[in-house]
Amino acid sequence: RVKPYIIDLGSGNGTYLNNQRIEPQRYYELKEKDVLKFGFSSREYVLLHEFSDTAEVDAKKEEEEEEDDEGLDE
Repeated sequence: RVKPYIIDLGSGNGTYLNNQRIEPQRYYELKEKDVLKFGFSSREYVLLHEFSDTAEVDAKKEEEEEEDDEGLDE
């Protein structure tokens, strides 16, 4: 079984695991549904595996698509 890890190599803007800035030069084991953010980016990356329940993620994606579609009507 492969276990994923993350390490921040001393970046200027930091790496965030579940909204907590991680210490540089230290490995952190990633668990299912952990959320990663890099620096000041607004993008979030959620760790899933092939059998993960993605209903929550799918619902959020559908909401965002509906909001985008409403913006086109205006």
